[in-house]
Amino acid sequence: MKKQDLNFKHLKEINESYIEHMSVALWYAYRLFKLTLKVIVHAIIPFVWHNEIDPSVRKLNQDRHDRACLKSRYLS
Repeated sequence: MKKQDLNFKHLKEINESYIEHMSVALWYAYRLFKLTLKVIVHAIIPFVWHNEIDPSVRKLNQDRHDRACLKSRYLS
């Protein structure tokens, strides 16, 4: 890890506490893990979850742009 990769002002920039940020990051990790498992199963059995992968990725991207909505929807 390079020194320029560290941003000690990140939490202030996004206006979150350490716990809020950790909760959001872990929620993303959980959702990405579930999606990863579905994609692996879909790769092996193409007719399973064929309509679910793309909307899930779109939802993740939408939530990434609206952290306040994400926090109120999933972390309250």
